Amino acid sequence: MKAIRTSLIVGSAFVAMMFAELAPLVAQTAPPGATTASLDGTWEGKMNDLPAIELKVDNSSGKVSGTMLFYFQERSDPSQPWHVTRGSAAPLLLPHVEGNILAFELQHHKCHDCAEFGPNQKFRVELKDPNEARLWMWDKDVPKDPGPGLKLERRVEPAPLPNAAKTPPSSPK
Repeated sequence: MKAIRTSLIVGSAFVAMMFAELAPLVAQTAPPGATTASLDGTWEGKMNDLPAIELKVDNSSGKVSGTMLFYFQERSDPSQPWHVTRGSAAPLLLPHVEGNILAFELQHHKCHDCAEFGPNQKFRVELKDPNEARLWMWDKDVPKDPGPGLKLERRVEPAPLPNAAKTPPSSPK
């Protein structure tokens, strides 16, 4: 059976979810004297219990940069499980951090299989906990009640082994 292209469905569902479930997008700053946790790192969002988004943020030099990777999900028919088929990465445009909030834009194609770009897509990420953030997107005006957003979790890399653990123990003599 012909595979159902879900990139449009996933994109539409993501947009609908953003508008239906997002929290207010009013710019927030941390209270005076409060420390803000870093948004640096790799953030992952899931849909259908599969990877949907991977956001990489680097603010170590004082200038924010990064990329966002969108995974495409498809299934052969509605009774089949979803699976990830490929991804598409884009650099963050006009990124800026204010307190615990990262705002940026991405170039947006008019359709998934065409080269022509439409207006940029706007995004906002708000750090909720050191390893949890929320993502929202919108086209034109900031929605008045955008809902809870898409949950992002920071990818935590395993700690490197101490030098002693890296070398095998010597054999007894």
